[in-house]
Amino acid sequence: MTLKHKFVFPLVVFVIMYAITVPFILLSKPYLIPDVSSIIHKVVISIVFLLLILKYIKNSKALFKMPKPSGRIVALCFLLFSLFAINNYFLSNYSIDYSYLDLETTTLALSILAITISSTAEEIMYRGFIQSYTNQSLPSNTKTLSQGNLYATFFFFLGHVGFYTVMDPLFATTGLLLATIFSLSAGYIRDKTGSLIWPIIIHILCNYIHLALHFQHFS
Repeated sequence: MTLKHKFVFPLVVFVIMYAITVPFILLSKPYLIPDVSSIIHKVVISIVFLLLILKYIKNSKALFKMPKPSGRIVALCFLLFSLFAINNYFLSNYSIDYSYLDLETTTLALSILAITISSTAEEIMYRGFIQSYTNQSLPSNTKTLSQGNLYATFFFFLGHVGFYTVMDPLFATTGLLLATIFSLSAGYIRDKTGSLIWPIIIHILCNYIHLALHFQHFS
């Protein structure tokens, strides 16, 4: 098994990236508010993984095209939006811990900017690079859930386990479950359309739903 193996290389890159950026977040805590730290972190991730996509992903230009989605994909999007709306309605109205919103230091405008950049960066990393790199060494895939989708979802799951540090355990669990469902769905959409643009748009809109249902806490 070589460094450039379909499972090894994404793992190595993921570990190196977080070994560099997580200490930055921890060290910057006394000097930067969390949303600003997140923006810097995710901008760096976007740049690094865009360069990796251009270097290692075959026909990478196709990722940035925007084909018309099928009816099945549109229905899947509405299902995701509904799940996010339901989960965040209960989270916003029945949670006893809103520390994940960082209400003391952030503003609504800064939160919108942070989640937009974060959503884009995560799709570039998980669906754009990890999923694409894992799948490109395989024959044309006809399965509903590709190996790359499952592998990217594994990393996506790990990246969101931190919910348990900022949310009530119940809502952290439902949030992590929803994040997993979202990742599998976004990976499916990326496979079926060949595009990264749709997963980015859907990810941003899902997080906007989250923010809209928490608007009351900002005012």
